[in-house]
Amino acid sequence: MLERRHSGARALLAIPESRNTGERNQWLGLCSWVPGPAPTGRPGMTREFFSTLLVTRSILSVVIGLVVLIVTPIQTRAKFMTQGQEHLKKAQTHVAKFEAEREPERLREAYMALENVSLAEERDPRTRDQLRMDCLSLWLHLLELLDHFLDPNFNPKDVPQRLVQPPPTRGDVVYPPGADPALIDDPTARAQYERAITSNREKTIRYRLQIQLGRLQEQILPRVEKFIHNSYTSVPRDQAELTAAIDANIRNPVYRASLLKHLEPDQK
Repeated sequence: MLERRHSGARALLAIPESRNTGERNQWLGLCSWVPGPAPTGRPGMTREFFSTLLVTRSILSVVIGLVVLIVTPIQTRAKFMTQGQEHLKKAQTHVAKFEAEREPERLREAYMALENVSLAEERDPRTRDQLRMDCLSLWLHLLELLDHFLDPNFNPKDVPQRLVQPPPTRGDVVYPPGADPALIDDPTARAQYERAITSNREKTIRYRLQIQLGRLQEQILPRVEKFIHNSYTSVPRDQAELTAAIDANIRNPVYRASLLKHLEPDQK
């Protein structure tokens, strides 16, 4: 008779495990597929969603394109200047330098830059009209500068000395014109000599300025008249703009008479 023997070890209870979370499937992670019915919705819902998305993107692209078309010309006008505007800016710069330096050559450079402005090359009517008015104002400002700095009492025959004659020393030594003031041993005579040198230097600067401004007056006034003749017509709007500019900028009666002759008889 066979005898059954028990080892004493209890059998492990079987613990039910989920389909995908056992030791065999731990590599799948805790969030695994859970069986169930597939999500349902209206037929064609996914297709409609993507169609709507495409339409929205198309509309947005059109709007962005319109914005670019509107903004780009504005930025271009603000960033880039026409050749005429560049010449005008150069002329304005030369005028500012003259006002700071009192160097007549700057005025010559200014009117030469203004002469390079060609209104006929301006395609935009508003730009052309504004450029014409700005050029007229600067031409008239050149005349006003001449009127301000030209001395009506200037005598071109009163020529300054090239070099100042120094006084004799205590020992009656006479040095040539332009000698170093330190050579004059008399303090009082030396101080007078130094003042004479300074005065003559200032007179030379004034003389040169007046001579050159007089020449510039002969050159600039005919050019202002030429600009008015070529740029302004007899239409009332042009005549009104010209009259207002002359009234606002020109006080010298000689200049006014010379410029007003270019107006129509009923505008004078």
